Amino acid sequence: MGLKVENGKQEIVLEAPQLISGQDSKWGYVAIDNDQIFGSGKKPTASFTVLGRFNCDQFEEDFREMVMSDYLFSLDRINGKRLWSYKGVVFNNTICVGDDYIYFVESRNKKAINDPDGRLRVDDFCAGPTFLVKLNKRNGGKEWEKIVQFPYQHIMYLAYSKGVLLITGSYIRGTMHIIPCLPLAVAQEKISGVIVTGRATASGITGLINQRLTVPMVSSGSTL
Repeated sequence: MGLKVENGKQEIVLEAPQLISGQDSKWGYVAIDNDQIFGSGKKPTASFTVLGRFNCDQFEEDFREMVMSDYLFSLDRINGKRLWSYKGVVFNNTICVGDDYIYFVESRNKKAINDPDGRLRVDDFCAGPTFLVKLNKRNGGKEWEKIVQFPYQHIMYLAYSKGVLLITGSYIRGTMHIIPCLPLAVAQEKISGVIVTGRATASGITGLINQRLTVPMVSSGSTL
């Protein structure tokens, strides 16, 4: 649904393309660039629609599930025409648009592909094979894909700024939560990166839970 900023009135309603036979797919990821909308289609049971003490462990504890999408797509913002689509199991938190491209992490293991409700633990998603994929955002053409083995167990995010992708997450080693960041210098035909690792403990001044839930971003060459 598109609202006019000045008065909040509804201007346009766009429906998510239905690309999975027999499934009432819902909107997942959504972003806009000029007159182009980027979105994803997820299972109707993937969203967390109820919050209470009975299910707070789903959001706060280790090894919690994250929402996945079954495909990506792009629409014309004005008329709703589908510009392109891409099928693949993707964590919504790992989709990002940067410059002329859209990046995401895709899992091709059987547990992710056959997951019934659209949610999966991060460690199961990363069990492999896992790919970092780059598409042309205008036509959906695949620029490249690179197989990457991620160690993450609890969270996983992807961010982009000025030619750099930042992939981050967390996992447990002994009594410590390890939060490795993988800054990747991205070019059309190659990708290179170095892992930068941080640690958080229960007594750390940064706070253990906040570290696990924080969404990172890249700004002016710094990671926040």
